[in-house]
Amino acid sequence: MNILLYLKFCCSVEKTAEKIEDACRFTSRLLEHGDAVEILALRRIVGVQLMNLIKNTPKHNVTFSIEFQTDYNQFEKTVKVNMCIIHFIQL
Repeated sequence: MNILLYLKFCCSVEKTAEKIEDACRFTSRLLEHGDAVEILALRRIVGVQLMNLIKNTPKHNVTFSIEFQTDYNQFEKTVKVNMCIIHFIQL
């Protein structure tokens, strides 16, 4: 899977999670502070919104793989450069 598609999927999941949290907070406030008339009046609207969230939840059937390639020479070079930077900062 392309990394950009993966990031887009993760962003979509995060936004959906935020919407679900908002819906739960609203529903909790309604149940805690609403009277019978308010609860009955908003019951259908809340139900429709929750169903929309369920229908629009990102599909999790995404597959991807990560491949690690090791190059000892490149690793050694990177470590030396970073150690020089750390040494310079400490001075």
